[in-house]
Amino acid sequence: LGQRVVRLERMVVRLELRVVRLERSVVRLERRVIRLERRVARLGQRVVRLELRVVTLELRVVRLERSVVRLERRVIRLERRVARLGQRVVRLERMVVRLELR
Repeated sequence: LGQRVVRLERMVVRLELRVVRLERSVVRLERRVIRLERRVARLGQRVVRLELRVVTLELRVVRLERSVVRLERRVIRLERRVARLGQRVVRLERMVVRLELR
């Protein structure tokens, strides 16, 4: 009986050591998880900031597209005006030639 008790005591000591090791590794894992949680939170904040920046960029692009459309319309108007002026110049040249022939 004494030997069995001694064996049991040794087994219990071994188990206690294993439990201590497991507790330490659990503590290490908890620290790692906490660090990861913080890192994920920071990444989440950065993603939110990036989303806001992208939204503002999209708004700026929309504004630019609108102003490009307006400018294109103005250019078309100017081209028509230039074409009309060109026709008037041609008419004037003909009139001048006719006058010179008189």
